[in-house]
Amino acid sequence: MIYKGCEKRMIMIKNTGSELFEEAYFILSTKKSSDVTSDDMIKEANRIVSENDISLPAPKKPKSHITGYILGFLSGVGAAGLVLSFFI
Repeated sequence: MIYKGCEKRMIMIKNTGSELFEEAYFILSTKKSSDVTSDDMIKEANRIVSENDISLPAPKKPKSHITGYILGFLSGVGAAGLVLSFFI
């Protein structure tokens, strides 16, 4: 929500080192911002970014269809054997 006439201070971090996020934006709180240095704010912002880094899951390997083909072949051979055993 944007309030008319309200001034917000913001820290923008580029090149966060994260695989997911290129930039991070922090809106500073008005409660304790008077006695905090800019170095403290940047350290806190970097701490938050590093603690909340979410790694991407490893890509899944494609499944081999060879076992399905083997099972299909064996069931076909078994069915053909049953059919032929009735005629012999």
